[in-house]
Amino acid sequence: MLAVAIWLLCSFAIGLLAHILGRSVAVWLAFSMVFTPSLGLIAMAVLGKKVKAQQLSI
Repeated sequence: MLAVAIWLLCSFAIGLLAHILGRSVAVWLAFSMVFTPSLGLIAMAVLGKKVKAQQLSI
C-alpha cells in the first residue's frame, strides 16, 4: 500500500514539473502512472521547457 502511495505521489510530482515546464499536466501525470515516474522524469529532462511559437522569432 505504501508503494502505491509513493508511486502516485511521484506521478503527481511529474505532473507539477510538467506544468512548470509548460507541458500538459494530464498527459504527463497519466504517462507517469501507466509507465513509471522515473521514466517520466527522464523524459521531462530530455524534452526540457516547451518553447512557444512567439519566442522562436529572430
